[in-house]
Amino acid sequence: MIDGGWKMKKVFLMTLVSAAILLVSCTKSGSLTGTAGSGSGSFSGNLTGSVNGGLSPVSGATVTLYALMPGKTAAALASATTTSTGAFSITYTNPGSSLLFVMSSGGSAGSNGANSNTVLMGIVGNASNAPVSLPINEMTTASTFDLLLQYGLATDNNGTVSFSFPGGASSLGNVTATYTNFITNGGANASLSASNQTILYTVANALASCIENSGNCSNLLKTAANTSGGPAANLLESMVNMNLVSTNATPIYNIAFPLGPTTGYGITGSAPSALTAQPTINQMSFPVGTDPSDLAVDGSGNIWVLNQSSNNVSEISPTGTLLGTFSAGSSPLTEAIDASGNVWIANGSGNTVTELSPTGNIVQTVSVTGEIIGTAIDQFGNIWVGAAFNPTAYKINASGTLVGTFTIPSDPRKFAFDTTGNAWIATASSNVVTELSQSGVKLATFSTGNGPIWVMFDPSGNLWVSNQSSNTIAKLSSQGTVLGTFTASTSPVSGAIDAAGNVWLSCLGNVRKYNSSGVALAAYSNGTSGTGHDAGLVVDPSGNVWAGAGNLNTLIEIPGAAVGPEFFPYTGPIFP
Repeated sequence: MIDGGWKMKKVFLMTLVSAAILLVSCTKSGSLTGTAGSGSGSFSGNLTGSVNGGLSPVSGATVTLYALMPGKTAAALASATTTSTGAFSITYTNPGSSLLFVMSSGGSAGSNGANSNTVLMGIVGNASNAPVSLPINEMTTASTFDLLLQYGLATDNNGTVSFSFPGGASSLGNVTATYTNFITNGGANASLSASNQTILYTVANALASCIENSGNCSNLLKTAANTSGGPAANLLESMVNMNLVSTNATPIYNIAFPLGPTTGYGITGSAPSALTAQPTINQMSFPVGTDPSDLAVDGSGNIWVLNQSSNNVSEISPTGTLLGTFSAGSSPLTEAIDASGNVWIANGSGNTVTELSPTGNIVQTVSVTGEIIGTAIDQFGNIWVGAAFNPTAYKINASGTLVGTFTIPSDPRKFAFDTTGNAWIATASSNVVTELSQSGVKLATFSTGNGPIWVMFDPSGNLWVSNQSSNTIAKLSSQGTVLGTFTASTSPVSGAIDAAGNVWLSCLGNVRKYNSSGVALAAYSNGTSGTGHDAGLVVDPSGNVWAGAGNLNTLIEIPGAAVGPEFFPYTGPIFP
């Protein structure tokens, strides 16, 4: 939610630098072809490619093609054995809507002998539109595994690494689009940062040290220790530990080098501080209406964008396609989507709340009083809105009946609900967060900073507050005790908390990412200032971060930067 575009207009537009996963050209290419059948999405296919390890073809390896289907664990489709040149060919039945990836196990890298420790991976892509080449080597493995972890598709249970796809079918295209940006026909985006090159080269060379010589594997597994200091059970778990345990970075780097260009992958720089690549990501922008003000995500992963000055709503698909533009009330400012997919919109003019159906038709208009903002839906299906610059909050039931008018400190802007249903309200000009019962009884007020404008609970039950005027974010316990106050960028106004507890804020000129301890992890600059105003920010089920670009009339996506879906402290209207 946002601080509308009327009195506090500021700029917000992200510039995302290129993101890519570095792949090498020493591998053979492959192709995926198929013939459509009469079934619903099922057809026969043939996947060809080649596997290289330690810069040599891997012969005698078992290559298995897996499908990640929405809501399911990975399913093996078919497998084949590599030839003396590392080539393979897999015939399979396409399962329809799914994400395909390949895992190569065992085999012999050139003259180095059979090595049962060898595991190499590569992403094929969306089953309905897979890429035409598939090189598999240590670099594709380092890249693929890093992405699977960051997307939450890979999990480790005491050495057993499994893969599952928690998103819905509608978010599949979003995941696939992001992978395509990272890995394209075995090539690399030239804008991959030096730090990410170091990380990926380090992991790839460490894997190569084991694959080239099985005698080195025990040292790698021991060095890639888990959080308790114990060795990795296998090469897959070593990659988990390399990604998640920062103290492994220097020891792994020392294993990875002095492997050089003739025996491994080249490198510049020194040991990284951690081995989790943080890809800098291609900016994606999509045109919407005039002066976008707030965003919401529906159960299908579509983004609904309020266009304040054109008095309408744009619906955008998970891959950025405009699905429709629909009339809304006058000066729509904030929105929330209920369990049935209806969109509830607070209008800055006309003293109304508008309900749209999932297809964009106006269902009803509810009259209240004031410049309405701060739309939120509680776990009982009630819609809460505030009257900006006034001491009033309204509660509307799912049928559109006004069931409560409550007096609170002035200027309510954002609502969050705890597990009991109490409303926690950022009341900006009063400089407090107010806790209100379902019946409207004021339970407490808490001082967090100047101009509190956004609130959200994290997975641990803590409340996060952005203070626009003091340029800070505050972390409160569920009892309202301030656990920490952290410096933010200029004018933080809206945000989201992802499934891993990371805090995302839209600030003047950039989007900021913080971990659950308030440590700043990343900043995505918009490269401009003074030409727009702050707009909404959401995290979709695939972990993509979406933000409006003020009066620049665009929607910006940061692909795969978060862990989706956005967190709610209860089984809320849409998530989880």
